[in-house]
Amino acid sequence: MASPTSTERKVQHTPEDYRWSLVTFKVQDKLYRVPRHGFTRYSDLFESMFTLPQGDSSEGQSEQNPIVLPSCSTIDFENLLGIMYPTAPRISPVEVSEEEWVSVLKLATLWGMDKMLDVAVNELSGTGVSSIKKVCLGRKYRCPALLLLGYTEIINSWGNSAGSEYLDELGLELSWETTARLSNLVVKHTFSRGPLGVCGSASCACRGEYQPGYRLPSNLSETSTSILACGMCNQSLAIALVSLSDPETLARNSKLENAIKETFKGEFSIM
Repeated sequence: MASPTSTERKVQHTPEDYRWSLVTFKVQDKLYRVPRHGFTRYSDLFESMFTLPQGDSSEGQSEQNPIVLPSCSTIDFENLLGIMYPTAPRISPVEVSEEEWVSVLKLATLWGMDKMLDVAVNELSGTGVSSIKKVCLGRKYRCPALLLLGYTEIINSWGNSAGSEYLDELGLELSWETTARLSNLVVKHTFSRGPLGVCGSASCACRGEYQPGYRLPSNLSETSTSILACGMCNQSLAIALVSLSDPETLARNSKLENAIKETFKGEFSIM
């Protein structure tokens, strides 16, 4: 038997990842001819679509018969493509904006792209996104992780930002009922009684007892600072070091998260 030629040997050993099939999508009034593997790898929906028996003129094989993607804008789709098919990211790193990650969150939720969804949630969980926006995104795209994180951050930072303007913003963006529930959780879970003392704030005349008010935003390092505040007037007194891996801290955070889920169980139950 004749041995295979050099060209045949190369073809036989070409890795599957480098033999890309292309697919044509239509989003709004724009056509896209893109590699198919990203959609089949990250979405069960598209994987099922592409494994169905198709005839000679199947959808997506030509610009004359594209796969139409409804409920999707060209901006969102292009933002998703930029994440799914980055161009030499090690050579030319690309900064991805908050709005681009929101596009990924939206389409990953719509098309069941679990891995893409995890990446988007992780990026949007950073400190650059406001706590209120995290709650709004969690509600809009039914993402319990962002919803819980947003509520937790609002509660833990309450003593530092709960002025009248911030309360108005909470009420307008999240509803006054939500604001009242959050306020109740703050009273029950944010402050835990610590060593008694006298309020030492120069602007405070209450001279009452004080107790620690813990401010524990997400994504902190192993240790962080916590504000010690007057239990009556909420004036800052000192800075205390808090270990996030301390059993007491972990138990307190877990208790707060459970309380949030119970208080807003109507929202979490539909996610």
